[in-house]
Formats: sequence, C-alpha cells, structure tokens
Amino acid sequence: MTQYAEWFEHLRSSVPLDDFDVIEVPSYYPFAHLIKKGPRTRLRLVLHGMNSHLLAAGYENHATLFEYVRGWQRLEVASVASADEIVAASLAEKASFEEQFGYSGDVTVPSPFLFLPSLASAPRIEPLAATNSVQQTDALNLIYVGPLDGVHEPHRLSEVRRRVSRHNVNLKAYGPSLKFRANESSSIIRTIAPEIEISQSSATWWELEDPDITIVVYPGRATVNWLPLHAVMRGYTVCLSDRAGCKQMFDDCGLEYARVEDTTALEPLPRAVRLENIGRMLSALRSNVASPSAELGEHA
Repeated sequence: MTQYAEWFEHLRSSVPLDDFDVIEVPSYYPFAHLIKKGPRTRLRLVLHGMNSHLLAAGYENHATLFEYVRGWQRLEVASVASADEIVAASLAEKASFEEQFGYSGDVTVPSPFLFLPSLASAPRIEPLAATNSVQQTDALNLIYVGPLDGVHEPHRLSEVRRRVSRHNVNLKAYGPSLKFRANESSSIIRTIAPEIEISQSSATWWELEDPDITIVVYPGRATVNWLPLHAVMRGYTVCLSDRAGCKQMFDDCGLEYARVEDTTALEPLPRAVRLENIGRMLSALRSNVASPSAELGEHA
C-alpha cells in the first residue's frame, strides 16, 4: 500500500497535471485524491473493483486482515470523494460499488468492450471443423483460470465435478497465488479441495489444454473479469456463474455457455457451436472497437 501512495505522490509533485483535461484513475489504486491538484483538471474514477471488497471476501479470514481492509476502505472513500466523474466497467460493478459505499450519485456504465483487455497475444484463430458433437473420450478437464482468491472461488471446481459422468475427470486451476502475511491462497485451496491441481503459470494456459475435452469454469463473483471471454475466443466451452460481471457480455453477444448453477450433465459444446461463439464475439468486437482484425486476427 505504501509504495503505491509514494508513487502517486511522486506523480502529483513531478507532473504538470493541470495540463490534462481529464485524468483517469482505476479504483484498485485508491489514491486518486493524491493527484487531485486544481479545479481545471477533471478526475475520472474507473471502477474495476475495490481492493477492500476483494480482501474482505478472500480466503485469509483473520483479525489481522480486518484492519488492513479498513485502511483500504479509508483510501477508497477519499478517492471517491475527490472524483469529478465515476464510470463502471460493468453493471455488476456499478451495483456492487453503490451497495458498498451507499453511493447515490451518478455512475456511468459505458460499453464493456471499452474495458476488454487487448487480445493481441492470442494466436490466429483458425476455423474449427464443424461437427454436431464433440469427439467422445473418457477424459474431461475442468479448469479455472485467474487469481486464486476467495472472490473468484476456484475451489468450487469440485462442485461442478459432480455434474460430469465421465470416469476420468481432471480439475486444474491456473493462476497466481496471493499472499497475506504467512498465508498463501494456493495452500488454502489445497486444504479445501485437495483434488484440484494448481498451476501458478497461466500466461499460455490455452496451449496446454485441448478445447475438445476441456471446459473453462468461472465459479466466482468478480464484478469485472474478462478471462472467460478470452476462453471463448480460443474455442473453449465456458461454464459461468450467474454472479459473474462478464455474464452481461455473454448474454449481449448471444454466446452459448453452461451455467455453474445448473444441475444438468456437463459436457463441452459441439465444435460448431464454439465456432459460432467465436463469430459472434468477432461481430460484437467489430461493432464496438475500431479495428478488431488488427488485434484478434481475421476469422475465415
């Protein structure tokens, strides 16, 4: 926390911020009040989630964490009070913010495509062979990709496992382990669900899995999380929680996906359906960004 405050204080003292019409600060760096200098510059706070909420909902539930959370909350309140404009990256984030802070002012929710991280690192998308069914094998992989914390709830892969009738089911979580004092979130997950294999390298997870026998599961409640959309663009089936903020984009784009809350048998979507999902995402991107082909590669 201290290093971020020092960095923002350095920015405020060394950069002529009054030369800018608008300065955007993401909410996970709650130091907007430190760079608010003069009335000529508008300060826009962009809601991507509040650290106090993420920490309070984490696995590390002990007394020493509570004071740390309250420290973040005090900074967040100061940043909110100093902002001239507040925008949210999703409807779910707006609702969460208003509930957390009792906020009744204006919160704008622009197109979520404006916040979708670039997929420039994605491989060129090749057409999948159109078939009406997935090649049946005895193996199925249920994977989670993202931070290993209590908001994203990767331990719930074990609950989704019950909906799979195949004998050979592998559970794996890709993502960074978070540490607070001596507690590693990966260790906590291993205690809760020892059957989940944890790989802390997630940069190229799609190259390590087979989309025909893999389902990317997002069981958590993060109001802003784009990794499930990246999974769609790489040809994977997604199983999504109703509480996920990115569910809005899945529904708006007309994407086919499974729901964590369902109780029906869980299988990968047919290749033809996954191909249609890619096409719908590309169509939505063409409508919402200037040049999707430059970032994503044209889909033949």
